[in-house]
Amino acid sequence: MAHLLESFLASTPRPLLLLLAALSILPVAGSTKHRFYPDDPIAKEPPPISVGELRIDTHTDAGAMVEETLHQPGKNADTLSRTNRAPALDINTIDEVPDSDWYTNRHDLHPLTNSELALGPGGNAPPTVNQPWTIVAANEGMTPIFRIQDSSGRAFALRFDPKGYPERTTGADVAGSHILHAIGYNVPDNYAVRFDRRQLRIGSNIRYLRDGQRVTLRESDVDHLLSLVTRYPDGTWRALASRLVDGELLGPFSYAGTRDDDPNDIFPHDHRRVLRALFVFSAWLDHADTRTLGTLDTIQSIDGIRRVRHFLTDFGSSFGSASLRPDEAWEGHTYAVDLRWGLRELLTLGAYSPKWERTHPRILPGAGRFVSDTFDPAAWKPTYPNPAFDNRTVADCFWAAKQIKAFTDDQLAALVRSGQYSDPKTVDAIVHTLVIRRDKIAAYYFAKTLPLDGFEVREGTLGYRDLGGNGHYSVVWSRYDNDTDKKSPLDVPSTLAVPRIAGYLAADIGDGSHQLTVYVHDGRVVGVTR
Repeated sequence: MAHLLESFLASTPRPLLLLLAALSILPVAGSTKHRFYPDDPIAKEPPPISVGELRIDTHTDAGAMVEETLHQPGKNADTLSRTNRAPALDINTIDEVPDSDWYTNRHDLHPLTNSELALGPGGNAPPTVNQPWTIVAANEGMTPIFRIQDSSGRAFALRFDPKGYPERTTGADVAGSHILHAIGYNVPDNYAVRFDRRQLRIGSNIRYLRDGQRVTLRESDVDHLLSLVTRYPDGTWRALASRLVDGELLGPFSYAGTRDDDPNDIFPHDHRRVLRALFVFSAWLDHADTRTLGTLDTIQSIDGIRRVRHFLTDFGSSFGSASLRPDEAWEGHTYAVDLRWGLRELLTLGAYSPKWERTHPRILPGAGRFVSDTFDPAAWKPTYPNPAFDNRTVADCFWAAKQIKAFTDDQLAALVRSGQYSDPKTVDAIVHTLVIRRDKIAAYYFAKTLPLDGFEVREGTLGYRDLGGNGHYSVVWSRYDNDTDKKSPLDVPSTLAVPRIAGYLAADIGDGSHQLTVYVHDGRVVGVTR
């Protein structure tokens, strides 16, 4: 084992060794013992290695659907009953995710105002309307797509709601992206925009696929594409204006494995908390279409370093929407292809009917089938199996649940209103459902662990946030040996007062059912294990 470690240390670039050491995954300086280091806990990953030219991934929709459909989750993956799952690798010593090119801590650790929440990643910079938008590409697709440039030269993709369902997918895409941005994910800068026909101008020699042939885009083609979507009584159209992500686009990332050409992509994606916990966030939003084709990798230069940044995209399937239609009853409850569900139906000759199949909620045009009464945080399923979701642990889900609980009702209303829904009833219905689903998620996952968070030493006392426990906890203090990982109990009172003893200390806190350990050194919390 020692020679394997030596070989790994010799062949791994120094910046990656520093990252691994900072996350307490590997030792540095030849030591194999220390658990904590002077800079623990790190809040931000060390600067990455600058990358060269990387390949472009070419996932196709059909290929991704087959791959995801054939993937089978681990036994009882949806119930968290497996106990042999490995802990996430992208966490620091206090069980948090440091800032990185995958994720930036926002609302939970650094609360945002209602205005900041509603602004999203771009700070309210929709395409300018003082001059026409220039069409640089067009596609009919399931709904029309225009790629445009505004008068300032910024590029946006214009996407539309399906005819008969105005505002449903565009509103979900804007509000959903703003919620996930507030949580910490990288998302495109999305806006709901209204415009009239004069706002669109065709660029020079734009090619367009008409009747199977590539031809020059004409004004009549633009009129035809606009005729496929809802036109408002005042003669305007509504679209999602999604600003194109900066950088060199590499295509989607996978929810398992790593990019073998990116030296900074060292953790298998199915062992990243930011992707495992996305199960809980997706369940909350009913974002059932959480899969590879809703992601994007791009190379960006930040602080002079070429690095890969990882984005989530396409949130139009949130809030009970299935993009082209409202969700059907099964969506969010079973996979698109689920052999176990099909067998159950067959063996009972269709007699078995779960509650969600017998529920007929009122569906608002702008919201889709977004329900709360049949929502089960543990049993929710995306449309296709996801390997990162299947590997989630209780700790991953608690981390997500506490972030969801950090949003107040009023803050959720501000986020949903950013979707620019014209009917206040739609906003009220979405917010009402988000609130109930939020509380169900918190109740379920807080009961799976000791729901204490935000540990810090204040005036010699260990403080924390109690997110819903019983308020009565035992505390056992020990001296902790950072070299041997052994604890020696101290003969001190069972209180939160930190013993005045030099070195590392460990506080085992329990409520009779669950326990966690907090590590303290020199008056600072340096570690938390659940």
